[in-house]
Amino acid sequence: MFLLFLLSTLLIFVKSDNKTMEEDEVSSMPLYTGDSVGFQMYSGYLSAHSGEFFYYFTTSITNQGTDPVVLWLNGGPGCSSLMGAFVELGPFHPYNDSGNIKVEYNAYSWNNFANMLFLESPPCVGFSYPYSQNCTSFKTGDIQTAKDNYRALQSFFQKFPKFQNRSFYITGESYAGHYIPLLAQEIIEQNSNTSNIHINLKAVAIGNPYIQRDINWFQGWLPQMEAFSIISIDQYDSLLTGNCSNMSYTHQCSNQSWNIIGPQVDNINVYDVNVPYPCSRFTRQQDTLLRYIFQSNNFLTNLQEGNIWQYPYEACNEQNLVNYLNNKDVQDQLNVNRSKIFSNNGTWQVCSNWAGYNGTDDTRNMVPVIDYVLNNGVRVLIYSGLDDLVCAYFGSRYWIQYNLSSDSKGAQITGWEPWLINNQTAGWYQQWQNFAFLTVRDAGHEVPEYQPARAYSLFHRFLMNNYNYDNLTINDHSYESYGSSSSSTDKSKERAIGAGIAIGAIIAFTLLVGLVYWCWRKRHASDTYQPM
Repeated sequence: MFLLFLLSTLLIFVKSDNKTMEEDEVSSMPLYTGDSVGFQMYSGYLSAHSGEFFYYFTTSITNQGTDPVVLWLNGGPGCSSLMGAFVELGPFHPYNDSGNIKVEYNAYSWNNFANMLFLESPPCVGFSYPYSQNCTSFKTGDIQTAKDNYRALQSFFQKFPKFQNRSFYITGESYAGHYIPLLAQEIIEQNSNTSNIHINLKAVAIGNPYIQRDINWFQGWLPQMEAFSIISIDQYDSLLTGNCSNMSYTHQCSNQSWNIIGPQVDNINVYDVNVPYPCSRFTRQQDTLLRYIFQSNNFLTNLQEGNIWQYPYEACNEQNLVNYLNNKDVQDQLNVNRSKIFSNNGTWQVCSNWAGYNGTDDTRNMVPVIDYVLNNGVRVLIYSGLDDLVCAYFGSRYWIQYNLSSDSKGAQITGWEPWLINNQTAGWYQQWQNFAFLTVRDAGHEVPEYQPARAYSLFHRFLMNNYNYDNLTINDHSYESYGSSSSSTDKSKERAIGAGIAIGAIIAFTLLVGLVYWCWRKRHASDTYQPM
């Protein structure tokens, strides 16, 4: 038995797509034609327990030698973190130019402040694959995903040893409300094993988190809809009766609820009530979360009838990304092993059609895990786009106020106060010694997509652990501030100035050499004719 295990392990190692750092380097972003950028990119595979995880890594623009490493995880479960990289907060965003997919620079990229790592997790998501190479039979859940993510991080730090001692942060959104606390717990526990690479975990940040099924529905969706006047007070009361009277969001409760709610939300985007539909603004990440959690007959009927959750959607941001990452030249430059895309009929999709995630893990309550993380010296930020119904502000406010331990949050530092950008209120926040809760005005489920400037500022404040700026001025048109190259006119000026400096330096060097030579000749002549 041991010999069989050893042989299978060796076979996995031999066939591994986990290459060296140098082999994973991406020399230029495919289809990007803008000015050069001052950071490096890498993509490829990291080895985990269950399979090979695809990653995309961009070094920091400001100072890759000292800036922290930050992991980003999208949710689902089963959605790719490359959506975060290429639609939300990464340095490059695909766009449609008269039918042609091109790539533009994102001025609000988070790698202005950090070395950013995006991980496609678990296997059968995106370009990641299980060692079994069979997504039909592959099964996983919250606990195994945490262990796999941890092992992938160990693989990352082995591949990039110069980043091993950096401050490390975890960020993400949606069902990452399960991924992130459990990964943080795994890191804390595994750090006690001296045979592991120590991960210097400082803090985690989760946007519009999915924490627990019943809290999400009864304390989130319902009061948020009533507050937005989507349902009446009478309708709200009726949603707490019958199959829902025990405050458990079962299959029967879901069917009862959607009989009432369905007609009220048919023509709005439940992930941002102020954004028109249909477009990339309800993404497959959002749809996957709804499919996973709300397995009601009415909900599935709505899908079949083509209401707001039906996809494919119009070709907007998300479809641009799908087209981009299914370009074979792009896949080759990003070091994708095309022979090992085992889900979605061999194509990359934002969210996998793989159905192997544990269907009961959504009931797992993450609040005790967050308490554990806080009590072990790791800061936590929870932030909420205020226009999201599905992982609503009301739900986060409820569990933070009534379920999270006051002791784990630490001493209160501020009351409920506004935070500003460009002399405008961007949202409100409250901070404790170890914990912060922050809202983002005019933002939906995916805050960095809906409000990139506010998300950019939020991220900077999170890293600094200082949410109390009086203001932060951001010039939307100044790309120099965010690490991108200047305009072509500025580049011409810079080249002219640089040429002038170079010519001046050459002239000065020539004069210096001439002066030294003249002094040498003069001294030599003096030595030659000095009286004996």
